[in-house]
Amino acid sequence: MEKRDEITDASPTDAVSSDAKGHRVRLIAGVVAAVVFGVALVAAAVAYATRPIPVMVDGHRRMVPQHTTVAGLLAKHTIAIRNGDLIAVISRRVLRAGGGVTGTIVVDSRLATPGTQVREDSVVSSVVGTDIVEPTRSARVTIVPGSHFSGHGPYVVLSDPGQEGVRIVTRGAVSGELVTTTLIAQARPGMITRHGYTGRAKVISLTFDDGPWPGTTQQILAILAKYKIKATFFMIGTQVERNAAVARAVANAGMSIGNHTQTHQGLAKLSASKVMWQIRTDQSTIVGATGVRPLWLRPPGGEMSRIVYQQANAAHMRLMLWDIDPNDWKRPPTATIVSRVLSAARPGAVVLMHDGGGDRSNTVAALPTIITKLLKAGYHFETLDQMFGR
Repeated sequence: MEKRDEITDASPTDAVSSDAKGHRVRLIAGVVAAVVFGVALVAAAVAYATRPIPVMVDGHRRMVPQHTTVAGLLAKHTIAIRNGDLIAVISRRVLRAGGGVTGTIVVDSRLATPGTQVREDSVVSSVVGTDIVEPTRSARVTIVPGSHFSGHGPYVVLSDPGQEGVRIVTRGAVSGELVTTTLIAQARPGMITRHGYTGRAKVISLTFDDGPWPGTTQQILAILAKYKIKATFFMIGTQVERNAAVARAVANAGMSIGNHTQTHQGLAKLSASKVMWQIRTDQSTIVGATGVRPLWLRPPGGEMSRIVYQQANAAHMRLMLWDIDPNDWKRPPTATIVSRVLSAARPGAVVLMHDGGGDRSNTVAALPTIITKLLKAGYHFETLDQMFGR
């Protein structure tokens, strides 16, 4: 049996198919290469576009992202706006840092805004704002005149009120520093005259402050009644309000009543309106409780000022101090109170003692001895109204 070699010839169709496949592979490879190149190109472009750029900021080289704005530099504290200061008008000391003209930012020699972009090698500078000197304020200031004093005695009279002066004072509105003082009118001093008893009789006047005081005031009234003596009681308004019946008892006993202010507050440092309130309120309180309108005013502690003189005059009241003060309010022994009064006694003297303000038992105990000793020495007792006249 014969074997035959079979030869199979490739068909034309198979050759065409192989070429097509090769073409597609090359095409895909080309596309892939193109895509990769494109991606690389884009990446390179992005890298170029976002690369940091050098700029000079206030003399220092800085690397910043492209398209950085002035606002971006400020936000990252690469640069700062520096304002001027508010300074004092005379000393030039800083009153408020940053209180002057607002600083600016300059980019490439041009005034920048927050949206201004910096370019490569741009020069960025902060320009400090200028300082501002504080404004000044002028005020018209009254010059209180001084006072000349003359005479001696417990009765104080503002015989000449004097004349206030005026000056214009200019100061820094914030610092208060003095800039100028201009005298407009010179002050003229007033005249304060002190009067004492001018009669020839051997008289003395007892006065009692800080009442009416329950118990103590009645005890003193009883002693005065026993010796048929009249005295003057300087009453505090708030005490009169608390003890109206005691105040009426003083008036019914024929004693003189004086004004010792409504609340016993020192008058020397008070304004004119407050001094007048103290006087008039006490006056009204005493009149309401006793029907008596006091003529005499005794400032607490004897504190006086030009305003006190003026307001006493305006209220038609007479200012009365004292000649003899045994400091009985400090509660010294009874014998000490007696000794201090008797050793200083002289015709026309006004004696200061207290029926109120605390425990006055030593004063009450001293009073009979004081009275009997003075009577024996030839004195007789008068109220302030009697001694100085109404």
